[in-house]
Amino acid sequence: MMALEVSMGVPSEPLVVSLIEALSKMAGFLLGIGATHTLIQVLKEASNLGTRTERRHAVAQGFLRLLLRCTFFLLSAVAAGWFLSHYGDTAVAWWQKDPTQVVTYLAAVVVITALGFFAGFFDDMRFFGGAKQASPVMGSLASTAQATVHLSDRDVSVAAAHEAGHALLHAALVPVPTDIKISLGSSNGTHGVLAFVTAGTRENRLPSKEFAHWEMLTYLAGTVAESFAFKQQSMGATGDHRQWINVAIQYLSCFGEEVFVGDASTDAEIKYNRAILRELREAHIHELADFFLVNREVFHELRERLMTQHKLVHEEIKDLFDRVIFPEGFPRPSLSASSVEIK
Repeated sequence: MMALEVSMGVPSEPLVVSLIEALSKMAGFLLGIGATHTLIQVLKEASNLGTRTERRHAVAQGFLRLLLRCTFFLLSAVAAGWFLSHYGDTAVAWWQKDPTQVVTYLAAVVVITALGFFAGFFDDMRFFGGAKQASPVMGSLASTAQATVHLSDRDVSVAAAHEAGHALLHAALVPVPTDIKISLGSSNGTHGVLAFVTAGTRENRLPSKEFAHWEMLTYLAGTVAESFAFKQQSMGATGDHRQWINVAIQYLSCFGEEVFVGDASTDAEIKYNRAILRELREAHIHELADFFLVNREVFHELRERLMTQHKLVHEEIKDLFDRVIFPEGFPRPSLSASSVEIK
């Protein structure tokens, strides 16, 4: 390798000096934009939560995320400035003496980094607030069936019924998302997702009463489908239940005949909230039981098709969706430029 003299101290190369000046001038501006964007996200997320306690918790988490982002940005800017001050002239001299070698080294770094991402080495490096989470109001639906190391035939059969139940509810959407996909027996990085249904992300930020009704039914559809197929339920639907509660609280707060007490503090208020949530959940389970009963043939065909092919797209399930029967009063929300995601 060609020997180069390392320049320490104040840089003299015009390019390096210009980079340092630009970095010092733009750092504060970029930090302000990033912080403002994060703050707006935090306030939007908090405003869509049902109770004051939930909003406070979301704001606290959001400000912690903002602090971490600002700290990481400032440390990165300081590190970049230090590197340019101490090694900028050396880097320019290296480029002037042997540009081919510089390009070769940079290409090697790019290839190694790409291989690292491909191998999943950076899956857990989440500097900006952790893994993306689904939000029933702001974005997508999600339900997770936890994967085991070795999937038995029973695991596959239960997961297929669970996801077929979620998927079949998409037939109620007008129009049915053409990008819908159902996958079985796959994983999602470190999250261990056994199966999932995806159909993009809807654009509407303020769901209607009918959409919220459909959304809650979709969260429970996997569990009810398991019961319909096997007369019992697995433990893969804990995420579904949490998501259902989140939407149900907002639904009861906005549309319910019995108004949910957002800041329940007394035993009577807590008991009341639990009672109306239980009543709503039981009503949804009965509604789904009727839905699967009248569509039992379609449901079983979809489950068998998923178990055989493991991955299905819109063209492969359209014939089944066309046969779905909707009981009276079943929600059929009209979506414009929208879609949803079920995991």
